[in-house]
Amino acid sequence: MQKVFETFTNDEKGNALIDWTVLLAGTAMMAASVVLTLTGGPDDLSNATVQQVETQVRHLPS
Repeated sequence: MQKVFETFTNDEKGNALIDWTVLLAGTAMMAASVVLTLTGGPDDLSNATVQQVETQVRHLPS
C-alpha cells in the first residue's frame, strides 16, 4: 500500500490538467458573478415572476 501511495504522490502527469480545470472553473464563476451583478441577478427575475403570478391571479374567475 505504501508503494502505491508513493507512486501516486510522485506521478505528475495529471497536474497540468488539474491546474487548467481549476483555472477554468474560477474564470467561469467570476464571469457568472459579473454578469449577475450587471444584469440585476435573480432578484429582478423573482420580482418579475411574482408580478406575473399576481396579475394572473387577479384575472382568475372567482
